Amino acid sequence: MADHSHTLTDAQIKQALEKQIERTVHLGLDLFVLRQLLLDKGLVTEADIAQAHLAVDQQQKEAVAKLYDAMRKDPSGGIQ
Repeated sequence: MADHSHTLTDAQIKQALEKQIERTVHLGLDLFVLRQLLLDKGLVTEADIAQAHLAVDQQQKEAVAKLYDAMRKDPSGGIQ
């Protein structure tokens, strides 16, 4: 018989998802406010932000590629 003591209910999953969405929205708003403050104070330019965005996108693509590569390889170095 399977142990279901750690099984989440649909309501628990929905609540966790709603909390995650709320945190994500707040993070997005915080980043927007920070961006506007930095621009308003002249500490960064739109070009600075665009350049940073491109760098982060590239790092994200590289990280995802490494993750997929690691998932495809088994511990002995073969491909699953």
